[in-house]
Amino acid sequence: MVKCTYLSIFKFHCISRAKLFFCTRNIDQVDRTMDDIREQMDIANEINDAISQPLGDPIDEASIFLRA
Repeated sequence: MVKCTYLSIFKFHCISRAKLFFCTRNIDQVDRTMDDIREQMDIANEINDAISQPLGDPIDEASIFLRA
């Protein structure tokens, strides 16, 4: 089973765009495009790391049920 995440979709999109550029660009344009893709991948990884981290303290569900 393939896990489909925003990051995997973004990676696929980047790879697809890179393939298009390889066919129609010279080496300098390809290098600039690859640099842009790497930068966007770094940003995507940072966003993925940030949203996968919990915010605040973990919730103690037992104490919630004891209060009720």
